[in-house]
Amino acid sequence: MNRRTFDWFSTGTLLLVLLALPKAVAAATPAWHEPAGGPITLLLADFNDKTVGQPIGTGGAAVGEPTYIDFGVSAIVEQPVGANRVLALEADALPSASGAVFKLLGGTEIEEGLATMSVALAFPSLCSFNLYVRERDSSAQNFTTLVLSSDGSISAVDENGPVGQIGNYSAGQILRISIEHDLDAGTYDVLLNDAVLLDDRAHGVVGEAIGKFLMKFEFAQPPTRVLVDNVMVEASVPPDLIFDNGFESANPF
Repeated sequence: MNRRTFDWFSTGTLLLVLLALPKAVAAATPAWHEPAGGPITLLLADFNDKTVGQPIGTGGAAVGEPTYIDFGVSAIVEQPVGANRVLALEADALPSASGAVFKLLGGTEIEEGLATMSVALAFPSLCSFNLYVRERDSSAQNFTTLVLSSDGSISAVDENGPVGQIGNYSAGQILRISIEHDLDAGTYDVLLNDAVLLDDRAHGVVGEAIGKFLMKFEFAQPPTRVLVDNVMVEASVPPDLIFDNGFESANPF
């Protein structure tokens, strides 16, 4: 699959962020190199215009916020000295997997072309935390589930079943994760800090479109804290619903 590359952190910024943990993660907007002419941005939540020390709102993609925060999870905007604002997710008591749900601009879905979900994460301590790529109105179709386990392993599951372990992560490490779907081919890639962990995996979903990017704690046992920045979803083909709802195709951010 054609891929983009990221240049989110300079060496100085990386050092600053690592020294600031567990308070924050700093990131800048990633550069897109495919396709020519640029993508359509359907979600960009970088939290830089949010109020420090306050819970994040749930106004959706139009204002760079999640559409839902599950019960039992706090979602507070934080900012260390000299770093960008980030979202700190922390779980208290969870009856089930819980966290933040991000839908796309105008409630649209991506039906064709390339769809890229990306996020920067940092874990002060290892915990059980999952990323999900799903359709808009339910979570029945498993385009991708990325499982970051408390033992430091990364594994993947999709509609075709478990993939198994594909990588590792460490506490205090900045994780720049990209899940890149080719909806025409029915495949996806997973990249961690620009290194390919999974290549052209068939997800097994048929006749559905991508409309949600979720990030959730699997268990409530401590530690349950993760720092989140630059939650982004891009598409190579403009979804029709964007224009039906009166949105422009240019990056709204």
